Amino acid sequence: MTTITTIGIWIFSSLTLIGIACLLFGIASWALKRERILRFFGPRAGTLAFIVAATATLGSLFLYEYSGFFPCRLCWYQRIFMYPQALILGIAALRKMKDATLFTIPLSIIGGSISAYHYGLHVLGMARVNVSDACAANGVSCMSTEFVQFGFVTIPLMAFTAFALILLLSFLWRRKT
Repeated sequence: MTTITTIGIWIFSSLTLIGIACLLFGIASWALKRERILRFFGPRAGTLAFIVAATATLGSLFLYEYSGFFPCRLCWYQRIFMYPQALILGIAALRKMKDATLFTIPLSIIGGSISAYHYGLHVLGMARVNVSDACAANGVSCMSTEFVQFGFVTIPLMAFTAFALILLLSFLWRRKT
């Protein structure tokens, strides 16, 4: 693993931790009805969601194109649901088109579900539980873990965090203030 790959993994893993903290903060703000916070982030939610989607897309491309981490079948499915969001949210944020959330919400729910399942496979794999792996028949195993940063951050957790953030921001952007 090259130094740039190691630094890139550390940066994207750190962004994942920040993303998890933002998710917890956002969910708590929503649950506790912190209107001032919600009103502050609401108009900016489209731009923030675009930044998350673009970062996830660029991170995915960095890990594959530069670092040589070949994606498994589940990673490909996650990409199918993430990549279009960078384009959709970029255009929507520029044009202030809240209707784009009609696309980002289902894309994030489906992509996030795949990511959660994939991360579950990794957690079971790290716990040394024997799980059959249909992905490995003709490509990279969905159980293989290229790295584990900070003891729990893997590529599927990075994807899940991005999908969850985009989902939260989409709901926030769509919310009536």
